Amino acid sequence: MFLYRTAVLYHSANPEQPFFYLNNKLVGNLGTGSFVTFYVKPGQHVLTSKESILFMPSNESGKISGQFEAGKTYYFRYSKDFVSVTGLGSGFVMSDSSSLTIATEQQFLDKT
Repeated sequence: MFLYRTAVLYHSANPEQPFFYLNNKLVGNLGTGSFVTFYVKPGQHVLTSKESILFMPSNESGKISGQFEAGKTYYFRYSKDFVSVTGLGSGFVMSDSSSLTIATEQQFLDKT
């Protein structure tokens, strides 16, 4: 199983990295453009992502569950994308969205 994070400029300098779990067991943290590989036994599994706040896992931002077959390779994509900027008096707030989806081998190779 391959889990990767898209290689986008947005959030690339942020030291906070999301946490990823397989069946509630931590499998890694990912910076932009990075990936982690791990093996799973055939059967039902749940992959989740949690955002990082003060370097600790917080709210769940993605969840994929499914039946995994022996001998197959699976690819999963995590992305954090810019959505908007809102002005607040003399400052501003940036908002973004996160997603965890099934990907193709080519998407993994391109980190898109």
